[in-house]
Amino acid sequence: MTDPDRQDPLEQAIERIGEARDEAQALAPLVEQAERVSHWRTVQRFWPLLLIAVIATLLVSSGVVQELSLENLQNRHGELSALATHYPLLIRLAVFFTIVTLIVTSLPGSPLLAIVGGLLFGIGEGAFWSVLGDSTGALILFWLTRRSLGQGTPGTPGALIGKLKAGFLAHPTSFCLFLRLVPVFPFSPVSIALAWLGCRWRTFAWTTVLGVAPSAVVYAAIGDGFEAALKEHRALSMDMLSEPRFLLPMIGMGVLALLPVLMGLKRK
Repeated sequence: MTDPDRQDPLEQAIERIGEARDEAQALAPLVEQAERVSHWRTVQRFWPLLLIAVIATLLVSSGVVQELSLENLQNRHGELSALATHYPLLIRLAVFFTIVTLIVTSLPGSPLLAIVGGLLFGIGEGAFWSVLGDSTGALILFWLTRRSLGQGTPGTPGALIGKLKAGFLAHPTSFCLFLRLVPVFPFSPVSIALAWLGCRWRTFAWTTVLGVAPSAVVYAAIGDGFEAALKEHRALSMDMLSEPRFLLPMIGMGVLALLPVLMGLKRK
């Protein structure tokens, strides 16, 4: 055996390179296994959000979302009324699940579905299905966001989240309720932001239910007014909003929208 002290420096370097190569070859299977586990965990973590994105893309590309309009509501009023009469449970579940889908995928149209509920079922029941659909969709989106993104991940983008953070940390319950009561804040992005901020499940649930109820009643009242107008064979138009049965709900919506201003004046 050659004395290590008498080995040529080149031979020593070659020997060390060989030892390092052997160690790397021994570790290679472990590295590959760790990479597979890491990739699988990433897929498990984010697949719900990817699925939501795929569903939203399919709905938009299919043209279904574009069908949600007052014009189509007027054209299909008779058909919808007949379905509500012959299949009362089915049409209610259809309204409910459509609202849930729109909320989870962050697509527009849930206010129109609330109007449809008021038109078909009346103010009380229409508002009930709207609140149930909005709340269920928000809770699903809240859970999926918490599962995928966690809470307060450093570097998470979003200007809305940054603006909400200070107020939420100071008064979480009041802040959640305020965001739900005022209709100017986007519903689904607020749900995502509150999940990221670490809002408690129970606080999120009851503030969402209580917060969306006034808007749901307003939209259902508008739908009920549309039902009366359609029975009179009148075309739905913006001119109808000046009538008392439409004007009062719209005033209610305006009061909700002015809440930030009113609260600011009160503080001064």
